[in-house]
This record gives sequence, structure tokens and C-alpha cells, in this order.
Amino acid sequence: MTFFQFWRTYVQLVWPFKWHIAWALFWIVLAAVVDLVYPYMLKVIFDLVDAWVGSNLEPSWSTQVLTNTYGSDRNGLIYSAVAVLGLFFILRIIQAVIEYFSKLASLRFELEAERTLPVQVLEKLLSLSYAFHTNEHSGKKIEKIKKGTEAVGQVTYISFFHMIPTAVRIPVFLGMAFYFDWRIALALVVFMPIMILQERYAIHLTASNRRERHDEYENANSQAFEALSHIFTVWAFGQEGRERDRYEQRLSRIQNLSWDEQRVHHIARVSRTVMMAVTTSVVIGLCLYGIDQGRTSSGTLIMLVNLSNMIVGSTGTVVSHWNLILQQSEPMERVFKVMQREAQITQPEHAVTLDPLRGSLTFENVSFSYPDRKKTLSAINMAIPAGTTAGIVGESGCGKSTLLMLIMRLVDVDSGTLMVDGCDIRRLDLQGYRHQIGFVPQSVELFATTIAKNIAYGRPDASKEELIEAAKQANAHEFISKLADGYDTVVGERGAKLSGGQRQRISIARALLIDPRILIFDEATSDLDAYSEAKIQEALAKISLGRTTVIVAQRLSTIRDADQIFYIDEGQLVEEGTWKSLMALNGKFRELYDKGQVEQANDN
Repeated sequence: MTFFQFWRTYVQLVWPFKWHIAWALFWIVLAAVVDLVYPYMLKVIFDLVDAWVGSNLEPSWSTQVLTNTYGSDRNGLIYSAVAVLGLFFILRIIQAVIEYFSKLASLRFELEAERTLPVQVLEKLLSLSYAFHTNEHSGKKIEKIKKGTEAVGQVTYISFFHMIPTAVRIPVFLGMAFYFDWRIALALVVFMPIMILQERYAIHLTASNRRERHDEYENANSQAFEALSHIFTVWAFGQEGRERDRYEQRLSRIQNLSWDEQRVHHIARVSRTVMMAVTTSVVIGLCLYGIDQGRTSSGTLIMLVNLSNMIVGSTGTVVSHWNLILQQSEPMERVFKVMQREAQITQPEHAVTLDPLRGSLTFENVSFSYPDRKKTLSAINMAIPAGTTAGIVGESGCGKSTLLMLIMRLVDVDSGTLMVDGCDIRRLDLQGYRHQIGFVPQSVELFATTIAKNIAYGRPDASKEELIEAAKQANAHEFISKLADGYDTVVGERGAKLSGGQRQRISIARALLIDPRILIFDEATSDLDAYSEAKIQEALAKISLGRTTVIVAQRLSTIRDADQIFYIDEGQLVEEGTWKSLMALNGKFRELYDKGQVEQANDN
């Protein structure tokens, strides 16, 4: 990333805080201007010393003003020096006040960015497509939020507390140096680019290391996240040592990359220090030559040496801080790329709100495919009337779950139309529509909080009575009541403290609490024991009344009482009808049923 690309990226990320930035920059520039007073005051004091010892040099205008005011005798010069020192003291107080407001403005901006940016990144991630989240590891996404927002905070801190205040002073000090002695200013202008080019070369040499190091950070974080997420599998296969070794190898690689990178920058720092010493020596030599030629007073000498030290020191500070900032460029660029991604599923303009939603679903010649994969669904035509129960069956990977994702509008059709109550789903108010859908997945995702909060996830304002009623309808109240803490039981990460059947019934209660008009079950009983399956089927019979219910089923017993059943084969609808009619057809559905019966007999 080039210098201009970096700052363009940074500005785009922090642009929402532009007024905070403008306020901070005002104080930074004001502080830089006031800083000019310090070297000039030194010049005035030492020019008074020249006048004291009777120098033949023509007095400066400031010395003339003071001697005209207080006199040119001994007492006058003492009064002049006291006046200058008093003014210097007052200006130092003013400078401290300006510095205080400058730091305060910068701090306000930094804290505001640190608070707001992570929220914006999370909001963006939550809006991105299903394809993005299936291709990007959760550990990497967390690393992007953590490292990326930390990087913006670091860049903000370094820039507004150190680099920008210092960089603003350089042209101000140079202008003052040119005014008093263009030769010295020219020497500074010659040596400054050399110091900058030294650091630029070091940055160029370490660019690939920096990218690879951040890749390894993300990979290491993903691996640790995955190992901890699948801790039971790690334990079951006794792979704790292997996971530790893999993690250590990645950290060792990061360590080696950091070593190589920092070694180059330390070499550049040494060469920069040498160049600063050479520059200071040249400036002092030119000043002494000016005194010898009778064109430079001792006050001007002191001032120019101080100015040159400030300019050289400021250049070194800017260069070294630029290196520190560049360390953050890679994670910042990654989070910027996330922020630049366009959400594929968006709220339509002039969105239609269906209130109340009846729940009829009509697929009209619908086709869909995931990126870089063959067509998942092809020319699907099917209708599910409002308030009826539809079963969707087929072999694994035929596109059943994709149909459900289309109904929930997690993805959009490639061609054709999905109609909800006669309206194209892409025209509906997105959040309003999803709030009327209850979803029970095959692998239940519970949060590491209480049972009550998990059930109330879709309706945080629900009363305790409503929670209990939803749990009763889902056949979950009985087992919850037997737990020591009841509805206040913390279920652990992903509900690890509960059985599969218990998690599934809590998921059903969560879906019911929002009183959905469309209820979706994605193989909700496929991994359950006979008792849990019976409990869930019993709950299904009660809760599907009056709602459009769509059930993807591996166990066909779940859809025996469905109003209609659709058989999907390799992304195409090949059979549809009731249980009775499909059994009589002796087609794919009957074949799937017979296969299930044989497997069940073998299991028995």
C-alpha cells in the first residue's frame, strides 16, 4: 500500500468523525505556530547580550524596540531582558493550555473512533452474504474486527498525538529558518529527503514480510478458535499435543517474520541517526561561518541551531512514527476491504410491508447456484398455500436447505421469482418479513447465556408467562422445570450443557415466541433419539396449526401428516403430492421410504 493509498484508506474509515478531526487539527496547527515563539525568544535574549557587550552588528528590530522602550544603558537592557523573560513565561503558559486542548481534542476523536468503528465493522459483517460467511473462517472474522479496529486506534493515536503535530511544525520551522538564513534552510532541505528515503527503502524491503505476518496472525487465530470450538473432537482423538504444536509453529513463523522485519528497520534507524548528526554538524558549521563573516548574531546562532535541531528531530520523529503506522496498514487495509464489500441482500427501496402476513409461498421457475458451484436449483415451480404444511425431501445435497434459505431471503434467486402472498420477496421489507419467520435448524445454535434469554432472543421484551407458554408448546417446559436453576440455567457455549433433544426443543420455543406466520424446520429431528423425536413431532402437530409450515425431513415420519410433499432430485422438483399419492406412485419418494425402512430394520 502506497503512502497516498494508506491515507486515503484511513480517511475513508474515519470520515464519519470529520468534525472531531477538524477540531483536533485546529489545535494542532495553533500549537505549531506558538512553538515558533520559543526559538525566537532565545534569539531576542542573546541579541540583548550582544548589545550588552557592545557588538558591532546592527541590532535586530526586536532589540531596537526594547532599547527604545527601556533604554540602551545597563538598566534598560536588564529591564528589557526581564520583559522578554516575563513574556516568554506567559507564552509558555499559553502554549501549555493550547497543548492541553490539542491533546483533549485528539483523545476525543480517538475514543469516539474506538467506540464506533468496531460496531460499524460488526454491522457490516452481519449484513454480508451467506457465501461470504461460509468461505471466511469465524476466527479470521474475529481477528479482522480485533486487529483492524485496534490498528485504526493505533494510527489515530500515533498520528494525532505524535506524527501530525510534529509534521505540521516542520514547514513552519523551515519557513522561519529561510527568513533568517536561507543557506542553513537549504542544507536542511537537502538532508531531510535522504532520511525519508532511507526509511522508505526499509519499508519496501519489509512489505512482503508484513503481509505474510498478518496472514499468519489470522491463520493462528483461526486454528486456535477451531480447536477450542471442537474441543470434544480434540479430546476424543487425543490430539491436544498436535493442536498445540500446530499453533506453536504458526507463532514461531510470526516471530521469525517479525525479527527479519524489525532488524531491517533498526538498521535504517542507525543510518538515520548518523544522517541527523551530519546535518546538525553542517548547520552549526554554517552558523559559525556566518558569525565569522559578521552577518549572524549570537542570538541568531542560538535560534538557528535550535530550529535545525527541531527540524531534524521532527523529521526523524515523523519517519519513525510512519514506520509504526505502517505496521498497522495491513490489518487496517483488511478491515477496510470488509467495509467496502457490498451486501448482496439489501432492503429494497419503497419496501412493501405485509401486515398481516398470510404466508403463501409460490416458486415460479426458480433457479439458484452458489458462487463457483454448479446450479443447485433449476426451474423450480411449486406452491405452498397459506396455513398448510409442506414437506421437502430428497437425497443429501439435492438443494432442500437452499429452498429454505430462499424462503428466509438469506440468498436471492438467480432467475425466476419467489412470491410471498403474491408479492416478489425481493420487494418486501427485509426485517419486517424475517420477524414473521420462525426457524428451527438441524444444528441448533444457542448462545452462552440462560435458557430464558435464548428463548427470548427474537423477542427480548417477552414476559415470563409468554416464555413459559412457548416452552410448553415446544414440550420443553417439563425438562426446564426440573433443572436446578430452571429458566435461569446457563446453557454453556452453543448449549453444550444440554442434550440434542433439549437444545432442539428450546430452539422450537424460540421460534414460537415470535408467533411466526411461516415456520421452518430444517431436518430438526435427524440427529435425535426416538424419545426426543417423539416429543418434537408431538410439538410439531400442535404448533403448525394455522401457520405455513415448511419441513425439510430426513426421517420421513416427520412429514407423514403434511398437506403436500415435494421431492427434490439434483436441484429439480421431480415429484409432489400427499403421502398417500406419492406412496402409490412408486417413484423416487417410495424408493426413499423403502430405503429408510431397510436401514431402520438393520439398525434394529
